[in-house]
Amino acid sequence: MKYIFLLFFILASLEARVNPFFPPKDNEPSMSVTTNTPQRHEPLRQTTISLPSSARVLKEISIEYINLDGSTERKSIAVDNSIDWHLPLVISQANVNNTVISSAAVSDKEIKVDSKDGELANFKFISFSSKGKTIRINTKDKYLRNFLIVNPYRIVVDFKSDHTFSSFTRLLPNSIVKSIRVGNHDDFYRVVLELDGQYKYTFSQDSNGCALILN
Repeated sequence: MKYIFLLFFILASLEARVNPFFPPKDNEPSMSVTTNTPQRHEPLRQTTISLPSSARVLKEISIEYINLDGSTERKSIAVDNSIDWHLPLVISQANVNNTVISSAAVSDKEIKVDSKDGELANFKFISFSSKGKTIRINTKDKYLRNFLIVNPYRIVVDFKSDHTFSSFTRLLPNSIVKSIRVGNHDDFYRVVLELDGQYKYTFSQDSNGCALILN
């Protein structure tokens, strides 16, 4: 009798187990399924990263990647170099000769920086020019004050005036100075230089006017 009971217990236990060769029933716990089929990713050719106009120093580069086993890791390298935010950072793969492998060319439009060096605007009593990140205001009128306004970034310079004129604006596409506005007030006129991004600046003056060095 006890052998019959033992056989019945074994059969019941086998029935209760999940058969590993068939899918589980709806009320049975599911098991995760893995595969060794590789996921397809396009080869890295070349990509660019543009930084905001407030960026001045690149401190670190960090890359996150997937290992062969599917785990994710991150590698960082210290840089600590000054940068020009107008130019994008370029990421590509290179061989031992430092030549790019299957690189996709970046168009001139993406990387070209046209600062319009030279004359920006020229009027009877005042003229404006630039070279790199230096902006010159040439005038014989007496300098009064200068200050910075943000959102958008504008440098304001006031000069004492005996001139009679209508206020005017000069738009400068593709320039570090987006526009120049000169406004006439009672005993002075105001120059407003709208910049193409965020800057600090150094102001200096001489007998021919003043200079603004952006940084």
